[in-house]
Amino acid sequence: MQLNTGRTSEAQREIFMVIDVGVSTTDFGVFLLQHNPDKEVCLTRIIHGHD
Repeated sequence: MQLNTGRTSEAQREIFMVIDVGVSTTDFGVFLLQHNPDKEVCLTRIIHGHD
């Protein structure tokens, strides 16, 4: 018998942007969240910038 735990055996990736609006500057970063069921979650920053 096989139980459905809701987990998939494939790696999953999500990309998202964080924006910090300050008084005189705006900083941002684009991040990639990669989850592999066989490994720990890895968070990697792709782009960092400010205006």
